[in-house]
Amino acid sequence: MADRQWVEKAKGILMKTRAVSEEDAHRLLRERAMQSQKRLGEVAREVVEMSQWLGSA
Repeated sequence: MADRQWVEKAKGILMKTRAVSEEDAHRLLRERAMQSQKRLGEVAREVVEMSQWLGSA
């Protein structure tokens, strides 16, 4: 899956689970990427995979 697709899916998960706007979800992903020194796509993929593992998606 392309990074853009991971980001969109991760934003949807964050919007649903944290009750935030799309803009806020994207900001959360960007902040986490900067904190962990990873690409945005990597962080998004981790969010999606963890959500699936926890049964939240």
